[in-house]
Amino acid sequence: MSTEKPVRLRDFVKFENCYFSVVSYFNNPEVKCLLRYAPAKLVLKNLQKVEKRGDYVKLSHEQALNFFEEYRRNGIFYLPLDKVKVFKPEILTPKLVEKDDTLRKVYSIFKIPPAYKGVTGSRLIGLNRSDSDVDFVVYGKWWKKAREKLIEGIKNGFLSQPDEECWKKIYNKRRPVLDFDTFVLHEERKFHKAIIDDVYFDLLYVRDYDRINEYPEFSGIKVGVAEIVGTLKDDSAVFDYPARYPLEDVKFEYIEYIECESSNKKIENKIKKIKNINRISSMEVLSFTHTYTGQAFAGERVRAYGVIEVGSDVKLIVGTRRECDEFIISESLVRI
Repeated sequence: MSTEKPVRLRDFVKFENCYFSVVSYFNNPEVKCLLRYAPAKLVLKNLQKVEKRGDYVKLSHEQALNFFEEYRRNGIFYLPLDKVKVFKPEILTPKLVEKDDTLRKVYSIFKIPPAYKGVTGSRLIGLNRSDSDVDFVVYGKWWKKAREKLIEGIKNGFLSQPDEECWKKIYNKRRPVLDFDTFVLHEERKFHKAIIDDVYFDLLYVRDYDRINEYPEFSGIKVGVAEIVGTLKDDSAVFDYPARYPLEDVKFEYIEYIECESSNKKIENKIKKIKNINRISSMEVLSFTHTYTGQAFAGERVRAYGVIEVGSDVKLIVGTRRECDEFIISESLVRI
């Protein structure tokens, strides 16, 4: 389904009979996305051990990298906007709930205008299994109200949090560097997952259209890896994508640099400067993995390990590499 609205995070697009999930708010003239589902007849020629969904196959990130090489840069697919068909959760979901009892249960929980809620993932494009989870999107200011409703539902017993078996399933799927107990300790207080009548769902935040440009995309030069500790100043974007953690009073506890250079003198000077300090007054951590959204809240002491990138600013990036050694934790929570 095409639309005049801008393509944004968690929309899906169809290109050459394959389905891609959108991973950015900035998609003109190219849609930034990941290949998620491809026709079985295309995939089975090249891959084994795949998950079939009717005539389609669900692909892992590694499997997807075998296709559309000409549209791929650094693990992300860049598709021409004028060549894709767009599937928008807020537009398609009202029709989907008419024939999907599982989705209807989740949809009816949140008394939110239809334009500000919807389903994404396999259910959006009709490739879900009967036991598929529900990836539920809420837009803009309504996400906070939806989260409050979820918390209220858990307290009243209408909803429940995942049990240990469910947490283990989520943990094994994510494969974080954190041990299981630390992972669950952080997850349980996020209140963005719940179960209703044996249906598991995620509550996902996406910016409203009028705030798509609130944070510009960051592009920097990788200068090394580091482990830092700092105090979280503002938690207003910790559930966004990327999740944003603006830290104050930052201490570098470990740092390993790589050889790099830039033709931009300002960036080159920043690279030289960062190599000669072990403290900095402020630094932002960006997380590009759902595992580390909502990990900490304002005033808490945060520890993070990731890639240092220097561009218009200096940032620590978590979740862009496939290695599982990167992390974000709340030291304030762990020490309670």
